[in-house]
Amino acid sequence: KLNISAGTVNGTIFTDTGYKAGDIAISGGSFSNPVAAEYCAKGFQPVTEKNKQGKYTVEKSPVAQIGTTKYTSLADAIAAVQNGETITMIANEYNADGISVPSGKNFTVDFNSHTYTLGGDGAGSTNTKTSGFQLLKDSKITFKNGTINCDEENKNRTWTTGSSDPKGIAMLIQNYADLTLDSMTIDGTNVARNGAATRYVLSNNSGEVHYTGTTSITAAEGDKAFDACKYDTYPVPTVTIDDAKVTINGNIEATGGKLNISAGTVNGTISTATGYTQGDIAISGGSFSEEVNAEYCATGFQPVTQKDAQGKYTVKKEVVLKVYANSTVAEEMNISAFLVAKQTYHNAMAVVSAKDSVDVKGLDNVILDYEVGKGHYYECENFVLTDNKYWYSPVDFRAVKGAYKRTNTGGMNSVCLPFDMTQTDVNGGVFGTFHSTSISSAIGGEATGVAYFLEVNEIKAGTPCLVKCESNEDWEIDLAGRYIVSAIDQSSAIQGSYMQNTIGTGFFKVSSDGAGLVATDSGSDVWPFRSYLNLSYNGTIGKEGSDVQSFNIIFNDEVTGISTTSVQNENQTFDLNGRMQNSLQKGVNVVRAQNGYKKILK
Repeated sequence: KLNISAGTVNGTIFTDTGYKAGDIAISGGSFSNPVAAEYCAKGFQPVTEKNKQGKYTVEKSPVAQIGTTKYTSLADAIAAVQNGETITMIANEYNADGISVPSGKNFTVDFNSHTYTLGGDGAGSTNTKTSGFQLLKDSKITFKNGTINCDEENKNRTWTTGSSDPKGIAMLIQNYADLTLDSMTIDGTNVARNGAATRYVLSNNSGEVHYTGTTSITAAEGDKAFDACKYDTYPVPTVTIDDAKVTINGNIEATGGKLNISAGTVNGTISTATGYTQGDIAISGGSFSEEVNAEYCATGFQPVTQKDAQGKYTVKKEVVLKVYANSTVAEEMNISAFLVAKQTYHNAMAVVSAKDSVDVKGLDNVILDYEVGKGHYYECENFVLTDNKYWYSPVDFRAVKGAYKRTNTGGMNSVCLPFDMTQTDVNGGVFGTFHSTSISSAIGGEATGVAYFLEVNEIKAGTPCLVKCESNEDWEIDLAGRYIVSAIDQSSAIQGSYMQNTIGTGFFKVSSDGAGLVATDSGSDVWPFRSYLNLSYNGTIGKEGSDVQSFNIIFNDEVTGISTTSVQNENQTFDLNGRMQNSLQKGVNVVRAQNGYKKILK
């Protein structure tokens, strides 16, 4: 190798076997013969005319120009550039010094596919002159279409904070300005070390910063590609990545600055340090080598916990559910809020478009709305209906899976459920639908009545009814494949509810022992999935029934309290309490014929 940067050579420089390009590097000196261009060091060119001393020399090659004016260093061009002008690189610059750009500058550097390689002294404040570029606040600067890096030798330099003569470039850009990097390669793999401290390729301490185009920022392993770190009383820095072509290879740190990512690729860890406040990081798009912290997601977005086809983590728009908890009016909630709501309102239902690609696995009571042609088809992956808890659905739907559990008493149980039922569902119990009522004044003057129910083998969804159980028992009804109907059939005097309502007086509910129907008082409630008798429905019972306090129930051909084995005579007569009578008495009588025919005589 032959390196000449000064001195005088009176003779010919030549090569022989074994020489290869680059072995000679002339960057200065005086020569009796013209210097071959091949022997010039990077960034230098021969001077073809003798100087005043009759010698040939070399000079730095122009690397930048503004208009038609050329400059031998980017630093000289930046010193000369006027606001609004563009500097165009026309050659690579090597072994370059750091550049400090004062406040109030507004310009663009078009690197024009060239490279600015740092290897000299750094720029910066006193005792921290270790930056490749120091861009001060209140400037507006764009770097585009090129590369900024350090030479190999710089990687082996070390420096100490506070040193009066720090050596090496430890950070490529320290920025306080409004900075745009457009299709720039910022390669920090050769930055110098400050002992064992983590290095930053680029530090953003103020200003609006935008990475776009094919910009890439690369750090050495374990180092920070960039940060968003508020400095002193300067305006908060905001870093924005919104172009899918941007790539960050290295870690990112938020320390009091703002970071907005809606596109691009980040291969590294996103972390925070002192000064960070929740909300400073807002990620709404992009691809990531590590799963995104939910706290870093922008409002309305959530992490995707599984890698995509490219092996990257992403975020997705947080699904907004229409939730019906304790009202028939929808509230908009995200999935997390919906799960919280379900802790209080167990039967809370959510409706969401199937187009939103909601992962409903493990979520109960989420109805997916499938648009089919001009219509809609609704389906719930897992419908869990909790007894005695408010329930409302704005649509009918099919339950893929589901369950309903309930504990019943022996005797009569009031029922109103949103799905079809058979006797198998109720462990062989008997369904009864309302038929009619009769009123009479029994002995002693207390008004009593009889309610007649027809025995059926199955009940349609939303039909209020009674179910007669032989003993206390639990139902566990499998809802898989069933259609859930939101409306209740209120077309008879036996009515029902899916909610808890205060019904007050004028109604009758099944007694606690399941033996009959008893009058309600002013504070009476009807509980979800129960039925009750409405005296005023369609004139079922007139004024004469206003004082009725209870109803016995005739279920098909059986009066509550009357044994079916007691039938011996062709016609047997009973009072409303089921006691056998020798003959018809004044008031209401129940007559059983051997053919099962029932007759009420007044």
